[in-house]
Amino acid sequence: MFDVLEHIEQDTETLVALRPLLAKGGRILITIPACQWLYGIHDRFLHHKRRYSSRQLRSKLVDAGLRPVRLSHFNTILFPLAVVARLKDKLFRGATATGRRVPPSFINSLFRNVFGSERFLLRYFNLPFGVSLICVIETA
Repeated sequence: MFDVLEHIEQDTETLVALRPLLAKGGRILITIPACQWLYGIHDRFLHHKRRYSSRQLRSKLVDAGLRPVRLSHFNTILFPLAVVARLKDKLFRGATATGRRVPPSFINSLFRNVFGSERFLLRYFNLPFGVSLICVIETA
């Protein structure tokens, strides 16, 4: 479930509904936006209901009878740029969100490579902050 749960009003109920769909030993991989304090026009444009903290997600999973096997932030390296963009949106209250358009190809390529490099870090440890959360889940 890549960037799905934040669009659903009944997120805990949705997690409960997933439990019987898991085969024995099966796992779910989800990604969701992190840091509710970043919530703003960008999220509203994307029809997000909320952003999550790792503690909040863990609690919802446990309430749903699911167990997080691995839970980490990601999009950590680009986090400062995202914070600046979201703060700019909040301070200047523009009609459109920063980052709605695909940047020029050389910048997009740079961002993709920086973002993609985090997969090497995640092999060895969880990231302490980031724009998003990634979680591997199994039944409790």
